[in-house]
Amino acid sequence: MQLKNFQSLRSQRGSELLEFSLVLPIVLGFIFGIILFAWIFNSYLTVAYSASRGARFIEMSRGFVPSPCTGVVTEILTNSPTLNSANLTVDIKLGTVSGGVITLSKDYPVYTSGTNNCATNNTTLASALGTTTTISSYTTGTVTVNYALNNILGTLKLYSLSSIAPVLSSTTPFIVQ
Repeated sequence: MQLKNFQSLRSQRGSELLEFSLVLPIVLGFIFGIILFAWIFNSYLTVAYSASRGARFIEMSRGFVPSPCTGVVTEILTNSPTLNSANLTVDIKLGTVSGGVITLSKDYPVYTSGTNNCATNNTTLASALGTTTTISSYTTGTVTVNYALNNILGTLKLYSLSSIAPVLSSTTPFIVQ
């Protein structure tokens, strides 16, 4: 009887290692997926917050800041320190309100893929927003921040994944009164 138990124990030797090797990739996949989802969600929250801060800067600075474009870009870059600024794109759209209908007509791409376009847009954006004494015809608009999550795995350089990497986007409306 004792010999039979010894034979069955001997035949199961190494089964724990086999089970561990089968379960380990699944567990690591779940852990990696959770970390990747958390990283993408954190990036989205950062993009949304920085767009909100950029819109707030325009609302509060009309007429007080001679270069609103530079201020918006600085505000957005300051409030998104964990994002790669070369992958950020910032657009400001200004529009008019007539009969309760908002028409967004003028687009200012102020920051595109790490290139600051504020040198050409500062004066026109400042005059479109008006001054403290003169209300401009542009009274509403949006600040849009886009962030491309390319090369999400860093130094592994899995280029096939760059085609499925999402672009995070957040648009925040503002009203200049």
